[in-house]
Amino acid sequence: MSENATKWSEQGLPDPGVLAGEEVRMWRAYYQKRWLRLGWRLVRLLRRQFRLSTSHAICAGWAFGSAAMRFARSNPAPREAVLRDLKRGYRRVARASGMKFDPEAVANAEWAWWEARRDPKQDTPELVGRKIGDLYANLYGGRNDALSEAGYLRARAAKLRDDAGARADWARIEAMLLTSYARLREGVAAIRASTL
Repeated sequence: MSENATKWSEQGLPDPGVLAGEEVRMWRAYYQKRWLRLGWRLVRLLRRQFRLSTSHAICAGWAFGSAAMRFARSNPAPREAVLRDLKRGYRRVARASGMKFDPEAVANAEWAWWEARRDPKQDTPELVGRKIGDLYANLYGGRNDALSEAGYLRARAAKLRDDAGARADWARIEAMLLTSYARLREGVAAIRASTL
């Protein structure tokens, strides 16, 4: 087991404030069209969330960034190409972190919430939040109310961000993400405790 895998299994998710701050800075870079900064923020978020080395975070970030760019450039998005990139990124995360999850199932869950956000009939925090909750369940190996609430809050924060664009109330969004990541941390801790 790698040092990163040992850290993950012993410590679980890092401080929610760190994750919320990194995600907000990543979103802001996106709206400012600062692509290099966005990529670096993604790498930092992956390093912190999954306790990856810089090199593993760069490789996973490249795959996730490629998936996001493919998805953003065309509607409908090329499902197989996007999924291939997502699977590659999640395989890297699984291998480097020591987490036990099915990269294909996690990639499909990620795709599902991206697609829901693109469809005006499905783009509600409730529906997208359930799909993010499904992603978390696949990624962390269980379901509970805390994971569901974390998904909902993250979807609400994303909706606020998208509705306001560059004029978003970033402090409010970060506070919502902080609560989301705190609930995610609680949910993951409960799953880990139930498997001991």
